Amino acid sequence: MAENMVFNWAGQGPQAGGASATYYGAAPVQTPAADPFAAERAELAQLEAELKSVENEIADFDRANPGIDSGDIEVAAKMMEAGNASPYQSMVGMAQSRSQGIASAAKNAEDAIHNAIDNAGGFVATLKAKDDMAREEARALMRVQLNKAERMSKESGVPLPDEWFELDALVKEGKPEGNGNGWNYDNTREFANDIQTKVNNNALHDSDLEEAEKHAQTINNSDMAKEIRDIIKANKYKTEEAKAKGKAARAAAETEAAAINALTDKNERLIRWNGASKNLKTYYTMDNDGIVKKK
Repeated sequence: MAENMVFNWAGQGPQAGGASATYYGAAPVQTPAADPFAAERAELAQLEAELKSVENEIADFDRANPGIDSGDIEVAAKMMEAGNASPYQSMVGMAQSRSQGIASAAKNAEDAIHNAIDNAGGFVATLKAKDDMAREEARALMRVQLNKAERMSKESGVPLPDEWFELDALVKEGKPEGNGNGWNYDNTREFANDIQTKVNNNALHDSDLEEAEKHAQTINNSDMAKEIRDIIKANKYKTEEAKAKGKAARAAAETEAAAINALTDKNERLIRWNGASKNLKTYYTMDNDGIVKKK
């Protein structure tokens, strides 16, 4: 039994046959177990990073080329590998055409804006004329051109140049601030132009025409009052309130017509039609087929 015992003497190294023996008082040395999937985990992390990079590239491409799907590019690339370059060339042509079209539209809009501003600038000298009528006419004509430039700027996204703001200030310079009844125009032409601009922008309201009528009453029986009222009459159904009322009236007439047409008895339909609302008869008429919309 003694021959199988291993003694540890102070300062003595491991004895033969006892390489794994532990010295008295010393902690055993433990080696961490190796991760058997370390290589696979590292490869997976690398693949995930590459996938994220590809996804970012696809997103960047889609943002830069809104008219071309990144999936189509992949198909074109595969066909290129097979020796067919037509899909790729077609996509390149589409992208170039779109880019050229956008640039051309912006250039055309910019030119049109500058042309309108130039036209307005042609009346600047007349603003200094001694004749009041000539000055008012020049101001009105300038306003038409400046409004045209402003409208094109909003539609195209092309910003207005500094010249527009300078001319706009000139047009407003010396302009009456109003007479207390909401009339802020030099003449009826300027009023008509402003009304048309508001109609085009869906911004005309009953109050605009009401204020104009108040001014017409202050100059009643004059030619200018008649012109103002003609403009009011021509636009009274174009205000936002009038359009909303018209839409509601048409909807009510449609409901009433449907209720009468639902009756199976012709005599009953005729009786209901004779007693129908004026609103219904504004939009509908009656024939052998029942209640139908007026043509």
